[in-house]
Amino acid sequence: MPRAPFNTFMSGDGNDKCFIWTVQPKKSEGEAAEAGEFECIKVGELEGHTETVEFIKFNHDGKYCVTGGMNNVLRIW
Repeated sequence: MPRAPFNTFMSGDGNDKCFIWTVQPKKSEGEAAEAGEFECIKVGELEGHTETVEFIKFNHDGKYCVTGGMNNVLRIW
């Protein structure tokens, strides 16, 4: 299992937002999860673009990221 910040990823969307996700071992109600099963949990949303987000890149230690929209605007988070 990757450890923070390497268990975190982002996705862009056509609704002009970025979504922040973490990967965690899968939790099942009443049953033990299979070894190696994981789930993605949405932990946040970043708003501020006015066009579809099509580029996301984290810096070397995962503390910051840059996102780019179809209108050629970059945002640093």
